[in-house]
Amino acid sequence: MAQLAVAGEYAELLPHLAIVLSYSIVIYTIAVVAFRYKMSGDKA
Repeated sequence: MAQLAVAGEYAELLPHLAIVLSYSIVIYTIAVVAFRYKMSGDKA
């Protein structure tokens, strides 16, 4: 994939970037939900 970037084949990288971005959004969302759950649980 690095070879594609160096060669300027950015269109070929888009599917890979979409997958990485999707995983990042999912993991970030899980982290936010877990953090809010832990913070609300400490009040009781």
